[in-house]
Amino acid sequence: MNIISIDFSKKNTGVFLKLSGQEMLLSISNSKNDPIEKALEKIFMSLHSMVTDNNIKLGIMEGYAFNVKHMTSVAALGEVGGCIKMLFGMLKVPLVTVPVATWKMLTIGKIKKSGNEKRYLETAKKIYGKDFSDTDQADAYMIYKATQIILKKTGAMTPAMIEIKGKILEAWGKIKEKESV
Repeated sequence: MNIISIDFSKKNTGVFLKLSGQEMLLSISNSKNDPIEKALEKIFMSLHSMVTDNNIKLGIMEGYAFNVKHMTSVAALGEVGGCIKMLFGMLKVPLVTVPVATWKMLTIGKIKKSGNEKRYLETAKKIYGKDFSDTDQADAYMIYKATQIILKKTGAMTPAMIEIKGKILEAWGKIKEKESV
């Protein structure tokens, strides 16, 4: 099944594509000074192409990180997240949201990226053996990896993990149902 994983922001959106026999890491970059409308259009159009051109069956995106420093950043995150949700709804592709704390706990632990992106990328490369161009690509990949860990997990899980696993299994059921018609 072809899957897209997204770590979004107005300035840079990291994307990981898991396709049949192929993996791709991509970034959608906007200028810091771009108006939100221009950034949203670029993100929307880029993701639209990625989803439709690659026959994506499942989307995974990071949950909102409300601990950002500036309210304008929170507003922009909300708008970008809403834009992505609208796109996936329009394309009728299931989209699962993974909380930041959940995927970080499962993949990279307590390593913080703010102020030390180089160390963060080196740690991610050491764990996963991949060269990431930026922290958003690394995050998109680790969001995907977290869902794979959750799907294989048995025994005790947090409520967020149980919800994510349920949503992915529900999406797979709908996908298989569509394909059998």
